[in-house]
Amino acid sequence: MVVSLEGDAFARLYPREYYAKFVSQGMRPDGRVLTQERPISIVRDVVAGADSSALVKLGRATALAGIKLEVASPEDERPGEGSIIVQVELPPMCSASSRPGLVSPRAARLTEELGGLAESGALCDLAQLTHPGGRSVWVAYCDVYVLDADGSLSDVCLLATLAALQALRLPALEPEGAGGAAVPAPHDTPEGPAAPRALRLEPPLTPLTCGIFGGALVVDPTAEEEALMDALVCLRVNGDGQLAGVSKLGGSGLGREHLATAHMAAMRRHLALQGP
Repeated sequence: MVVSLEGDAFARLYPREYYAKFVSQGMRPDGRVLTQERPISIVRDVVAGADSSALVKLGRATALAGIKLEVASPEDERPGEGSIIVQVELPPMCSASSRPGLVSPRAARLTEELGGLAESGALCDLAQLTHPGGRSVWVAYCDVYVLDADGSLSDVCLLATLAALQALRLPALEPEGAGGAAVPAPHDTPEGPAAPRALRLEPPLTPLTCGIFGGALVVDPTAEEEALMDALVCLRVNGDGQLAGVSKLGGSGLGREHLATAHMAAMRRHLALQGP
């Protein structure tokens, strides 16, 4: 007896075979072509209690970044630099695989990835977080909450962090006491209002997650697609469109031809984010 399966049942029972039927035609189940990314929306200053914040949506994937500032003494190893401390959280509501009370390996990986970029100065020049006198620095604590983990989490978390940094304004500092410690200056002084300072990101990095399925390059995969990929990487391009880094997220990585195609897709996203 021949049993005919409906599309949804076939997709659940044989997800790889179901997906392969679309890929063989250069399409995906959501209607996108293989090298097409999802739309991006960025809204800044969405959290009233934060010094800056940003909400980023990449299709359904959503991340909220909030930054709080603290004044600190500079570290002995890096006297001319402030610091950016990034922490990524994947609460239970973001996906069915997240569990309350457990440290998510994905959250730990994303925290390490973004923390490494911040510490290296790839997000912004950390010297900008130094008080002109050099005796005090800003520490920017950036908490990133993934609200919907629908794939390309490296992209949406980095974009949310960068958008929050773009919205950040550093209050003016004034020295206090003989030790030269600094505190935020009052909003109004006899000379006029103390002007906050924006950070220069010149322009920021642009990430793009890509996967390989059966030899085909798939750009900006959803969570369901990521589970089917043979390889998964995140590319980052700098302000000149040059490849600034590649993080291997799973599998064997990309070959030269696929890497070149992915680089072109990342450059298109970079140009679209920078605007006309």
